[in-house]
Amino acid sequence: MRFAALLLGAAAAAVACGRSGSPAVPLPDLSSAEEEIVAAVRAAADRVARNPASALAWGAYGDRRGAHGFLVEAAACYAPAGRRAPG
Repeated sequence: MRFAALLLGAAAAAVACGRSGSPAVPLPDLSSAEEEIVAAVRAAADRVARNPASALAWGAYGDRRGAHGFLVEAAACYAPAGRRAPG
């Protein structure tokens, strides 16, 4: 049951990340995060905003989100990364 909820949340977050050529760069709820975490997540989001076609930027953003406990939100960034990866 918990796994199904995680998958449903990841699917919803993937939609939030967008499916177009220029997806929105969503931020997780950072209201209770420490300053360093907020800065790190926002910096990764800014890299995606500057280069939304970059698979590396999207993947790094997902990694950053996951490293700070935003697992569903991290999973949602890997779909745009995969669509932009060569090959």
